[in-house]
Amino acid sequence: NNSIGIESCITENTDIYYTWQKTAKLVAYLLDNNNLTLDDVKQHHYFSGKNCPQTIRMNGFWDHFMELVALQMREFNKEGYKVSFECNDARVNKIGRVIDLGDKSPISYKVKTIKDNKVEEIELKLEF
Repeated sequence: NNSIGIESCITENTDIYYTWQKTAKLVAYLLDNNNLTLDDVKQHHYFSGKNCPQTIRMNGFWDHFMELVALQMREFNKEGYKVSFECNDARVNKIGRVIDLGDKSPISYKVKTIKDNKVEEIELKLEF
């Protein structure tokens, strides 16, 4: 009666890490909108004893997941910033994952922030 439950689903063709990132973003949003803190986030296991969220628990990633939530919370606190990511390399999919390691040449990314019409951009290079 006094909690918010979130269900995430992982299937065979799902990018599990992307699911965790999107779930962390949702958790941060809910915390922000309900005036809650990171200490208010509990695993389903806490209430039911069930091994849930199973994949995160079995692999020891709860602390990492909570770091993702904390990062998203910092983004919510920077109102007015827009962040964009750009990579025009065919070896990188639309969510920023390297999907083809065949070519060992560097991959360049651009990260852009905009606030109050001021644009800042950096270029990062992933070298193999």
